[in-house]
Amino acid sequence: MKNWSFLQWITAIIIACGAVAILQIALPQMGVTIPIWIINILWVIVIVFIAVGAIRLLATLFSGPGPPNS
Repeated sequence: MKNWSFLQWITAIIIACGAVAILQIALPQMGVTIPIWIINILWVIVIVFIAVGAIRLLATLFSGPGPPNS
């Protein structure tokens, strides 16, 4: 996991979010209620992952070589 590329991290996050979404749909059908505070915490975690990914993407755009010298 330490040497994963940005694309691999995004893919893993999408898969994890999909698993959480499936649980959120399936558990109420089985009669299990999820406390709202857990759902809120999970949304915060998802938003943090997205924000960190966006910041890292922007950082890679600005960390490249500068303009050519003329």
